[in-house]
Amino acid sequence: MVRKVVIPAAGLGTRLYPATKVQPKEMLPIFATAANGEVSVKPVVQLVFEKLHEAGLREFCYIVGRGKRNIEDHFTPDADCVRSLAGMGKNGFGLQQLCGLTSLSLRDLETQC
Repeated sequence: MVRKVVIPAAGLGTRLYPATKVQPKEMLPIFATAANGEVSVKPVVQLVFEKLHEAGLREFCYIVGRGKRNIEDHFTPDADCVRSLAGMGKNGFGLQQLCGLTSLSLRDLETQC
């Protein structure tokens, strides 16, 4: 059974330029409809994560290019924000912290698998 997933998210996004000039392609907003019909706007990387998580995958490795901290920042909870949400009676929306993030290329991962 497959439990791990490697998601290549590097690259300059030149085919989506000028939309990717300021924001990486994997963080571009997408309209998504939930099972209950509710519409939300989420970054591409979040939707990919959610769909793979629903499919039973629990270990994720995103391959990103230099200078693309947006994915790490997106999945790493801000302690002040979490405390603020807790103070308002919110549950933090199930935030989980990513640990052990390292800089690897797709070729590095191929040699490790």
